[in-house]
Amino acid sequence: MDSIHNPQNCIEAKEYTYSENLPLDNVALVRYAVTETSRPDVRDTLRIGDMTRTACMSQYGKTNGGRSSATFSGKDNQGRPLTDHVHALFLPTCETQETKIDHITIIAKNGFRRDELDALFRLKRLYGHNLDHVNLSFLGCGTLRDFSHVRILGTGRTWVSSTPLVLTRHIKHRGQGNKKRVVDGLEEQIRNEVEERYGSSHSLDSITVLSEQKNIANTVFKPSEFFRWRNHGSRGGDRAYNIRLKFQEPITGPLTIGYASHFGLGMFVPDGDVAM
Repeated sequence: MDSIHNPQNCIEAKEYTYSENLPLDNVALVRYAVTETSRPDVRDTLRIGDMTRTACMSQYGKTNGGRSSATFSGKDNQGRPLTDHVHALFLPTCETQETKIDHITIIAKNGFRRDELDALFRLKRLYGHNLDHVNLSFLGCGTLRDFSHVRILGTGRTWVSSTPLVLTRHIKHRGQGNKKRVVDGLEEQIRNEVEERYGSSHSLDSITVLSEQKNIANTVFKPSEFFRWRNHGSRGGDRAYNIRLKFQEPITGPLTIGYASHFGLGMFVPDGDVAM
């Protein structure tokens, strides 16, 4: 387990209440360790990410009159899904072993409000259907740069799947015989989503589909062995991909794309050429 990282604009785990004069205005990341006795299987990454979101929404509602936070829920006041990807990422990761989730990192691109931080500081345990509860220990909070030592927040040109990529749409085929062609294929979907979500700073050089028999990075599991569907809401494609992405210039994480990427699927880490 890594030591408590406590940037200047954060507070320690046991002191999760705050006063208005604490400098917490630029917090975009909150990080937890999963206690050793309650670490879930890394194949349940999506389920743990979803459980984390539910727990954050519950903690927020308890002290805000049952209201919801768009940052946590990913929905606007009318209940419509947000499409700008600035709502929170709930990212479970295995960083010290190959089979168990040992950390959870929650990231909001535009930062967290004080009332949202209050909910995050109270987060201590996750509960889910047909899963043992998960105990959390607060590690710290701050900007993404404060946590550049975390691999999902590293920098590099080449990135590899650390959880399977599931496409948001099924690949289509049009035409017949020798005129049959792929429409909205794997590479097209990846390029379009990277451009839409990250813009020109993430120009892709190449996309490589790794063997389905190759284990996902940092794990001993193949892509198809991961749990890949939420129990509610939309559903992605049936196939799980292990992907290597090479960018024209080094980029800095987090890099998440595809179905359920706000809950830990489609998550990438630098591959080899990490520039910390």
